[in-house]
Amino acid sequence: MTINPSCVEVHVEDSAILIIDDETTPAGVKEDGRVTYAIANTGPDGGDIGASDVTDTTGFPLASGGSCTISIRHQAKLYAIAESGNEAYVRILVVP
Repeated sequence: MTINPSCVEVHVEDSAILIIDDETTPAGVKEDGRVTYAIANTGPDGGDIGASDVTDTTGFPLASGGSCTISIRHQAKLYAIAESGNEAYVRILVVP
C-alpha cells in the first residue's frame, strides 16, 4: 500500500490489518531515519494501533474521531484493529 504523498483510508475490522509498511516510507528517507505519520479514526467505532499481535485490549487506543501523530523508524510496520465486532476507518498521512 503506497500512501505518499496523499492520504489513504483503510477499513479496519476486528482482526489486525497492516496499515504502515515498507511501501509507505517516502523516497529519500535514510535507512536509519524516522518517518512521521498522522493517523485518524474516521469510523463509527474505536480501534487500536500496535504491533502485529495488536488486540483491542493491548493496543494504543484510537477512539472514533480521534487522531494521533507517530514517528517510527524507516520501514517499520504498524497494524490497526477495531474493537471486537466493530469497525473503524483509519486515515494515514505522511507528515513532512
